[in-house]
Amino acid sequence: MYDSRTLTYVERRYWQTEKEALGLIWECERFDMYLVGSTFELWTYNQSLEFICSVRFKPTAKIERWVLRLHSFDYRAKYIS
Repeated sequence: MYDSRTLTYVERRYWQTEKEALGLIWECERFDMYLVGSTFELWTYNQSLEFICSVRFKPTAKIERWVLRLHSFDYRAKYIS
C-alpha cells in the first residue's frame, strides 16, 4: 500500500533543503481550498527556503518548477530562528 506521505526512491535522495521545499509545496497543494485567495506566511526553520522563494534567487530547473506550482498562492516565506 502506498502512503502519500512517504517519499519516493528519487525523493529520498534529495538534499535536505529540497525535501523541506517539497514539504511546503505538498502542504500548500493539500490545503489549497483554504489558501487560494488569501495571503499567508510559510514559516520555516530553514533560512535557505526563505531565499529560494524570493525574487533574487535563480533556481535550478527542478526548484523553478516547484516555485511555479506555488504561483497560484499569495504567500511570503518567513524564517524563524
